[in-house]
Amino acid sequence: MVGKWFMVDVEFVIDELAESLTLRAPPDFLLAATGENSECFLVEHSLTNLENCTVYPGQTSERTGPIIALDFSNPLEPQNSYTKKQDWYLTCLMVDLCIFVSFVLILFDCNIL
Repeated sequence: MVGKWFMVDVEFVIDELAESLTLRAPPDFLLAATGENSECFLVEHSLTNLENCTVYPGQTSERTGPIIALDFSNPLEPQNSYTKKQDWYLTCLMVDLCIFVSFVLILFDCNIL
């Protein structure tokens, strides 16, 4: 599967208000970006007050993956329930696996700023 692009759903919940979020992909992953400002190529999302989404490359020397920075016009609000999927936030993005992987468990680090 080297060099093939996949749509990946990232679903998450938050505990407190968030003015911005960062999502870090694992090393050896590429995240699709578009335009001169490396804007995220989001296929779909449920972030109603998303103002800006930027992809920053990972550091090869430190083996860190790329970062998605999400900025909101108004703080993103916590969900009412962790058990009801309709309350979860969703982003669907394009990911390229740069290494051969037969089974992948994608773990994104999420930071609330």
